[in-house]
Amino acid sequence: NVLKGKQDHSIAILGAGGIGICSILMARDIGMYPIISVDKSDDRLALAKAAGADIIINPGKQSISELILKEVNDGVDFCVEATGNKAVIENLMHCIKSRSGKAVIVGNVTYGESVNISPAEFNAGKSLLGTWGGDSNPDRDMNLFFRIIEKHKEFIDQLCPTSYRLEEVNTALDAMRQKSVGRGVLSLSEWS
Repeated sequence: NVLKGKQDHSIAILGAGGIGICSILMARDIGMYPIISVDKSDDRLALAKAAGADIIINPGKQSISELILKEVNDGVDFCVEATGNKAVIENLMHCIKSRSGKAVIVGNVTYGESVNISPAEFNAGKSLLGTWGGDSNPDRDMNLFFRIIEKHKEFIDQLCPTSYRLEEVNTALDAMRQKSVGRGVLSLSEWS
């Protein structure tokens, strides 16, 4: 909803957690190409590939923008930042196209932190956007979300392989922090 991507637009998605994976599914559904997923976790990158990323990158200690520019010489049309990592946010403008590239920040830096981005990036015609909930409107968007979930049901089951009882919430959070699951689902069935 924020970037208004179209078929054959290129996109880099920084972070392959829940938001990043959902961004890949949406980009794939729209027909964007190439879809580049960047994360430091090989397990999460495997999920990103299964979700439909065309190119996966584990940057290690290398520059994310330099690695993306090796794949798409003039930069990507769009970039979704879903890490909340200050260094990643400060670097993301370098990987989008001049005169048309757009980036959206979804991740949050640590409270009290700020980021530094050179005004030259904006003078190059690049745009940096923020969002609240992907600018979704449940009345408008829920049918689309349900259609995409149904279309990718097998993958969604792979992304959320384990459900936890409410009293296991800390175990679920630990598993997500350790990146051993894509997303943990809390089952509230015993409360209904």
